[in-house]
Amino acid sequence: MAELGKGANTQVGSGRITAELHVVGDPVDLSALLVAADGRVRSDDDMVFYNQPSAESGAVRHVAADGTGPERVEVNPSALPADVDRVVLVASCDPDDANRTFSEVKEVMVRAMQDGADPVLFRPPPLTDGERAVLLLELYRRGPSWKLRAIGQGYAEGLAGLATDFGVRVEEPEGPEESEAPGRLDVDGTGSPYDTDAPAGVSAPAPAPAPAPAPTMNLVKPPLGAISLDKGSQVSIGLDKKDRELVVTASLEWDGGSEQRRRKGADLDLYALFVPASKALRGGAKTPGTLVKAGHAPQGEPLRPGGTTDRARGTGGAGGQAKKGAAIQHIEAYSARMTERRPVLHPDGTIEMNGGPVEFKRR
Repeated sequence: MAELGKGANTQVGSGRITAELHVVGDPVDLSALLVAADGRVRSDDDMVFYNQPSAESGAVRHVAADGTGPERVEVNPSALPADVDRVVLVASCDPDDANRTFSEVKEVMVRAMQDGADPVLFRPPPLTDGERAVLLLELYRRGPSWKLRAIGQGYAEGLAGLATDFGVRVEEPEGPEESEAPGRLDVDGTGSPYDTDAPAGVSAPAPAPAPAPAPTMNLVKPPLGAISLDKGSQVSIGLDKKDRELVVTASLEWDGGSEQRRRKGADLDLYALFVPASKALRGGAKTPGTLVKAGHAPQGEPLRPGGTTDRARGTGGAGGQAKKGAAIQHIEAYSARMTERRPVLHPDGTIEMNGGPVEFKRR
């Protein structure tokens, strides 16, 4: 595994490269810019990020963090057109909150991986002067070959300022409306910029229609929206713990089962089980959400660099801390009255039914 210092470079192949972003502290976003030989994007389509996740028919793709890995950008160098000279990877703070800087991000690391080659790591130097974005790596042409270079240059203006420097037209925040078009005079006191005191029978010239403004890149993050799940289905969503206005509401709908079960007072319980990110494992043999039996040994590597590889099972429950516990899982369980054991969410995302402590209920 090679680790680059700032300004260093290394040669890579022409196969697909996956660059993962790992951070400790405040969350940041990963973006990519397709840059021509003049150092600027060819158009706004060359910015790949959460609002525009693909360019050049998928040659560069943004993938949000999910159950299979952290936020990442995938680049297929052999599929890039000749006028793309380089692909620049960028990490940035939330553009919706101008108060966030990299001073709250304890560690930033990007890992670039390619089949048949050792991963390449880069950790930019600490950013403590109010930077809100940083250039991480650039994948650039060198004759018929490709190389990776570590950059580590910070930007105080954030993603908007950085993207603008590369030629992306970023949508400006809405400001006060202008009262009158500049450079036009009210020649007859009517409020119109045209002279309406024309001779009889002569129409005043009609104002020329204003050209439609060209669309610009919107950096505002879209809302998560609503997700509906049937029994057995799964979905991954990203949650920003620093956003105190973010609320996730889970609603459970159940028809009560059969009439016989309803008469016996059958109920359905909703659990919110979690595993702390420091304990979570990924890349195991079983897909998260898989039901396992007692005695299951969680498999996988730590979700975060430096995380524990403790294989003990997670026992987090609704409203409480998990002893070994990450992702939210909603579980249904049935058992005899006063003997119901709640489910267990293991660090690798697998689920063991009726493996937790007994839940005592009152009616």
